[in-house]
Amino acid sequence: MIRFAKILPAICVFATLACFACAQEKESISLPFNPPVGSTTLYRLEQTSSQHYESSSETPSPSRPLSSRVSLVLEQKVRERLADNTLILQYYIRQFDFRQTAENLPDSNVPSPRAKALEGTTVTLTLSPEGEVSDFQGPPDARQVNLPELLKSFSLRDILPQRKVKVGETWTTKLSEHSQRGPVLMLQEKEFTTTLLGVEDKNGSRVARLSVKMELSQKPAPEAAAKHPDVELTQDGVSKGEVLFDFLQGRILSESIDARMSVRASRKNPTDGKDAKPQTVSSIVEVTVRLEAISSDDSATTTTREIM
Repeated sequence: MIRFAKILPAICVFATLACFACAQEKESISLPFNPPVGSTTLYRLEQTSSQHYESSSETPSPSRPLSSRVSLVLEQKVRERLADNTLILQYYIRQFDFRQTAENLPDSNVPSPRAKALEGTTVTLTLSPEGEVSDFQGPPDARQVNLPELLKSFSLRDILPQRKVKVGETWTTKLSEHSQRGPVLMLQEKEFTTTLLGVEDKNGSRVARLSVKMELSQKPAPEAAAKHPDVELTQDGVSKGEVLFDFLQGRILSESIDARMSVRASRKNPTDGKDAKPQTVSSIVEVTVRLEAISSDDSATTTTREIM
């Protein structure tokens, strides 16, 4: 009896934890990307990539590495939510460092002047209910450094479910879009597999831990393939990672993603004759993305300078 009395508290604690875990498994939650209008969140984004590519010729050249790094600190302010749930997001860029490193690159590991010129400016992103960027307003240099695509890392609208989900549940989202690669219209297809790993309390709010896997395939659209039969351009890849999502405030707290892609471009010059071998460039690209919410303030205001 004495021994049982000693272990009874431990049994009670274990039973309480077991009941909590069981309740969490049965909990159904909604995951809307709908941060409050007027709220401001300060984010830090770090992205690195390394690319090794080879070209085919009569004398094959060795693999040539190219690496890049993006360091971005900005404030995201929810300016407006339209009747159809479209979000208008305003980003004030505090810090933007982008640099590339490669052999024989004149400006190797030197901060990009275009990225630096964006510091202290504001850009505006319009995000559709489906998670697509329907409008982007900002300095011309913003598109040159691929800022609209980088800002999509701050939203999960395109993969979050419209229904409630439970811990352990997995759902799949398929997306396709067209993009222009030189004269060739490309078709990009993505398949996301997302799992709700768990729900936890963090800083007075409720946070969902998600695992995300994306499989990507890109090739010329059918009409482009018929128009450019001498061109082969493909990209395939897989990315995996975890996301912490505050589903009470409807915003991302952190994101950690690793990706690996293979790219192949081949073109046969019609003047070389039908038996000539096409010139081919292939590469392997590895990318890491780390996104973190540094702070948030629903009443924060920032003096900004807009360049249109």
